[in-house]
Amino acid sequence: MTLRTVLLAPLFAALCGCASGGSSADVDGTTVTATTSSAGLAGPLGGVGIGVGTVELAPAPEPDPAAGLFGPWTLARAGDRVCMVDLGSRNAVGDHTAKTRRCTSVELARIALWTPTPEGLILYDFERRPVVTLVAQPTGVYEGAMFDGTRLTLWR
Repeated sequence: MTLRTVLLAPLFAALCGCASGGSSADVDGTTVTATTSSAGLAGPLGGVGIGVGTVELAPAPEPDPAAGLFGPWTLARAGDRVCMVDLGSRNAVGDHTAKTRRCTSVELARIALWTPTPEGLILYDFERRPVVTLVAQPTGVYEGAMFDGTRLTLWR
């Protein structure tokens, strides 16, 4: 983020339709925020207005690279019934959220977070402890094992 102080901020604010005091506009994917303050100097022949302000340029937020993984998935544990995992977007803390349904295994039912990795993804419990690391397969399926050695498969 770049912050520049300019004397022409009031002019910029007028040109972009921003109100005096502060406003934002979106210009080609960049949020431009202008804040201004002005003062007048009065003399015997009239007044002179002076304006000082700042213009803040902030790039548009990047899309989440993990967005292609969002949504419902089926999770199967060897020797157990199938359950569902919904991989969600980032929460306020910055973690990706996850919710499970119909998981009979306590370890799988406690899955609450996930993170993408270069090889696949990792599912975590409520306490941010890794439950399983899954590796992407060429078929679009993810395979891995829990820490006790139980094999897992994740697919859509």
